[in-house]
Amino acid sequence: MQEREEIEEKLAWLEKYVSELDGVVRGLADEVVKLRAELAELRTARAEEGGEESDDDGGLRYEKPPHY
Repeated sequence: MQEREEIEEKLAWLEKYVSELDGVVRGLADEVVKLRAELAELRTARAEEGGEESDDDGGLRYEKPPHY
């Protein structure tokens, strides 16, 4: 009987762990959706400002990193 109790205890722990992990994954998925929407808004705003047509990305595209 002790083996059965140990198995039930482990199962209960795993169920709790999976439930917590599910909450974390759902939270991250929601955050990804929000970030994608924000990125789309930023890209749209940049395109409206003419940023897509310009070769200049705010001076960062061809700038050497500070360690060079």
